[in-house]
Amino acid sequence: MFNINHVAISVTNVEKSIEFYKKFGFKEFKSWKAEDESIKINMLKLNSTVLEIFCYK
Repeated sequence: MFNINHVAISVTNVEKSIEFYKKFGFKEFKSWKAEDESIKINMLKLNSTVLEIFCYK
């Protein structure tokens, strides 16, 4: 059987993207940002699928 484990996408607005994916049941479980805030990374999870959302400034 085929399962998706991890998908990474680049977005222009992390907060709006998180709210969008929460509507499908994803829950945020990890976040990280560079000290100079040049990149933000948020990890969301739904069952065994992990969605990595990242945004470059």
